[in-house]
Amino acid sequence: MNIDLPLIFALLMGLATLAYVVLDGYDLGVGMLMPAADEGEQELMVASIGPFWDANETWLVLGVGILLVAFPHAHGIILGALYLPVVAMLIGLMFRGVAFEFRVKAQGWHRELWNWLFWFGSFLASFAQGVMLARYITGFESGFGYFLFSVIVGAGLCGGYVLMGATWLVLKTEGSLQKKSIAWAEWGLLWVALGVMMVSLATPIVKYWLTKRTPGHAAEALECLGGNGFVEDSGMPRLFRQSPLNAIWEGSGNVICLDVLRAIRRDPEGVEAFFHELDSAVGVDDRFDAAVGGLRDTIDDVDESTARRFVERGAVLLEASLLLKHAPAAVAEFFVRARVADRGAQYGSVVGQVPFDLLLDRALPV
Repeated sequence: MNIDLPLIFALLMGLATLAYVVLDGYDLGVGMLMPAADEGEQELMVASIGPFWDANETWLVLGVGILLVAFPHAHGIILGALYLPVVAMLIGLMFRGVAFEFRVKAQGWHRELWNWLFWFGSFLASFAQGVMLARYITGFESGFGYFLFSVIVGAGLCGGYVLMGATWLVLKTEGSLQKKSIAWAEWGLLWVALGVMMVSLATPIVKYWLTKRTPGHAAEALECLGGNGFVEDSGMPRLFRQSPLNAIWEGSGNVICLDVLRAIRRDPEGVEAFFHELDSAVGVDDRFDAAVGGLRDTIDDVDESTARRFVERGAVLLEASLLLKHAPAAVAEFFVRARVADRGAQYGSVVGQVPFDLLLDRALPV
């Protein structure tokens, strides 16, 4: 039996990352809650994490070490692209570590200063980790939209850590501090729920679209390679066989559409957030504007029989909104013409001039 070492190392790296987020997450959350407590409560809060905080950071070192040893090329690419947020995270962890040790010996305003540095280090490290996550998710793309997404994810991760830190204090304290911790936990939960609400409708829509588009895209790529793409040595047949697995593992198309229906009925704020994202691109192209208006008109009538149509249309319009805001005008116009206004059933059925040079420049690496 062959041992798949890359898979084993990837699982170990994922386990180390999960352990760090859970274990050091509540430490960072407690640090960010310091300004909300009085002096006596701050002592109890620091004491609750005192025996664990420095050991919990070692999981981060383990995860990065596995990335370096097992995937050195990926290590160079990822850390190179995340250089600034990594530096910010290290500075934050340094401030937190130094402040944790020095505040014990400090007196008067010096202790207050170290308390604020402890908070700042915890916040900076947490926010930088969220930015790193967002940059990784978006493939290290540049642009204002990606920057804004990174800021939102960074703030969301801070809220998640605050929730973890507050629940830790609920377990470890009593009396007035425990009551405060419950209130902090409710606030942190609201913060996290707001982030979930923003993606609750868009996530299943995008997931459905990707699962349905992947097999066709793989088949088209195989055709482009011809006979060379069909033989096993090319690797393309394996990709083609695996392309339907997303819809199998992530749930069938109907199940994903039911997720969308459930989000529409239970989360009206999420629907509002989704259309707010679409409306942010309204005014650039009349065809897109008309399509968004048509989709909004159908929201009250969506049921199981029309869910697939609504989800498909929503996914295309979400793509179009991002391109209208962040892509070159010619690329965005072509997408609206090809996918929103008059889409053919197959690839290559677009009517009119195609900006091949722009499309290839965006798709091919430099």
